[in-house]
Amino acid sequence: MSTFELSQTSFRTTSIIVATMSLADYESIFRGQASTMKSMAKEKVRSGGTRGMDAEEASTTSAEHSEDKSEPQSTARKMIIQLVDITQRETSYGDRPVVTLTDKYHQAKEDDEKFAEYALVIRRRIDRHRESIGVTLEVQSDIIRKGIQDVFGEYPSVNLLSSPIVFSEPYYPLFHFKEGLEAYASAVDRTEEEKEHMLVLTKFMKENLAKAIRQYESMVPNGYISYDYLQYLFRPCQLVVSLHDELKECFYIIASGERSNSSNDERLLQFVGLCWKYDGKTFGPCYEILKIPQFSGVRKILQLELVPLNLIAPKAQAELRQSLISRGKRWRALVDVSHCEYNGESIMRPAIRAVN
Repeated sequence: MSTFELSQTSFRTTSIIVATMSLADYESIFRGQASTMKSMAKEKVRSGGTRGMDAEEASTTSAEHSEDKSEPQSTARKMIIQLVDITQRETSYGDRPVVTLTDKYHQAKEDDEKFAEYALVIRRRIDRHRESIGVTLEVQSDIIRKGIQDVFGEYPSVNLLSSPIVFSEPYYPLFHFKEGLEAYASAVDRTEEEKEHMLVLTKFMKENLAKAIRQYESMVPNGYISYDYLQYLFRPCQLVVSLHDELKECFYIIASGERSNSSNDERLLQFVGLCWKYDGKTFGPCYEILKIPQFSGVRKILQLELVPLNLIAPKAQAELRQSLISRGKRWRALVDVSHCEYNGESIMRPAIRAVN
């Protein structure tokens, strides 16, 4: 048998032995090794082989070394309950990006994991020419992540199950649930550790949402809004209505985002809304793309193409809700009727794609 074949056979035999060994077998081997090392240390002392040690020191050192091997220390890092602000500069040719503390560029850290112990991370991404790509908030604390999941419930445009949870500037989701997060953080049943973690998030919101809150509170209670702050009005999983169409409609907002009109480069706010439609064959839920074009100055909220239902006056809101429900039930009852007479205006629309 060749040396290579003998090595393969030995490796396979060793693998079989290791696979059948129990934890007790390993402990027995380690105890045997520790005893052997103590004996060797004493023998070296007797023969003068261990300099500067007596027999007790040598045996103690050997035993400690053996124990270190059998019980490795945990490498888990403790969470730092702070926010760290970092800048990630992209490099060319697929090299790893360089990550630095935003206010201390000389402290470059190519290893991104060195910031993994912080509860919150602000990541400012720039390209290799130092042009801004975007800013995100990364929630790494498990306690804060759980708080966000409990308060949000669902938010289609944010992956609440990811670790970390990532929010892009200007942090619309945090604005939409600001009051809920603050109430969660100050609840009497929160532990001291939970309060300490949540305080980092509430401080971040106070500092980074201050301008948006100030502008929102100066316009919305008076019934006005500007285009730059329009998206703060519309929270996903919220009902909105179209008041200026002859056929008033209600939509359930799935997602929203700003887009540019390819024909004239105008900005517009675009929504994906869920509603009920009938195209002559199918009656059921459908997705529809909704838009609010850019406008200058401020506009009355009730004159927008879409209005959040919760911003309509309570009495008018209740009347509109009841009217839409009654009309929907009546329409649904007539869908399956074969013959009807109608005298009035007709509204023609393109066929709607039904949701499977």
